[in-house]
Amino acid sequence: MATAAQARGIAGLVISGCVRDAVQLQRLGFPVFATGT
Repeated sequence: MATAAQARGIAGLVISGCVRDAVQLQRLGFPVFATGT
């Protein structure tokens, strides 16, 4: 999903919830901000 978002020119995501695969997102350099823990 992050790769597809980057391909569409999306700079990052803000999510009302939790994030999984945080290490992979960090490796992609794709910023994700989440309210969950």
